[in-house]
Amino acid sequence: METERHDISPDAAMLAEAVQRWFDFHEVERTEHVDRFVCEAAIRIYWQGYRSVDDVATVLIATYFGPLATAVNAPSSSSVH
Repeated sequence: METERHDISPDAAMLAEAVQRWFDFHEVERTEHVDRFVCEAAIRIYWQGYRSVDDVATVLIATYFGPLATAVNAPSSSSVH
């Protein structure tokens, strides 16, 4: 179910859609911890220059493999290179 997001910027709406795609792809239950982790990751990806929902979602899905990626001791994307 898609919600209308008239009260946020187009970039924020794009990031929210990319995050939702990550949850849908990995079939992960939304919790505050996981939601915060994936949202922060999406923002970092955006800062790297990715500007479309498809690009951000693709990088999120390819970089963070489901709930294990959100564990407290999981390596960050910068340390996995």
